[in-house]
Amino acid sequence: MFTGGMQHTDNLGNSSCVTAGGAQRFTAGKGMVHSEMPAEKGQSNGIQLWINLPKCLKQIEPSYQQVNADDFPTQTIEGGSIKILVGEGSPLTLNTSVIYQHISLRKQASYELPVDPGMHGIIYVLAGDIGVNGSPLHVGQAAFLENEVLVHFSADEDSEFMLCLGQPHGEPIHQYGPFVD
Repeated sequence: MFTGGMQHTDNLGNSSCVTAGGAQRFTAGKGMVHSEMPAEKGQSNGIQLWINLPKCLKQIEPSYQQVNADDFPTQTIEGGSIKILVGEGSPLTLNTSVIYQHISLRKQASYELPVDPGMHGIIYVLAGDIGVNGSPLHVGQAAFLENEVLVHFSADEDSEFMLCLGQPHGEPIHQYGPFVD
C-alpha cells in the first residue's frame, strides 16, 4: 500500500488492515475464500500483484501473511534507496523465487542490478522518468524484462518504481473470472 489501507478477511480466520508502506501476501492454494476492501476513510492507493504458482504447488495449504512498513528492510544506495518487499532479508515469504523491490532514485542517480539468467519481470514507474538499459520509461508506464543479466536504471528526475522478477515456470495460465488455475 502506498496510501490508505486495504482490509483483508478470509475463511482461515484472518482479518487485518494493511496500511501505507505495508504489504500482504495470501496464497489461495487448495481453498481460500477472501475479501479485499479499501479502508473506510480516505483514499487508498496501492498495487495488487498476482504471482501464479506452478501446477505442482496449486494444491498447497492456503496461507496469509501481513508485513507492516517498518518491518521491511531498506538498503541505502548512492542516490536513493531500495525497499525489499520480497527477496533476501525480507520477512514477506513466497512459495517461488521472486525479487520484488520498491526503488527510489534521486535525479541523475543510477543503480545496477545483476539478474539471474532466465528471470523475467516487470518494471512499473510510480513517479518521475527513468532509463532502463538506456530506454526511457515514464510515470505510469511499465516495461517487461526478459533474460537480462544486468539491468541499469538511471533517473532523469526524482523517481520511484517497482521491480518484480521471477523464474517463469512455463506452464499455461487459465483464468476463469477472478480465479486462476
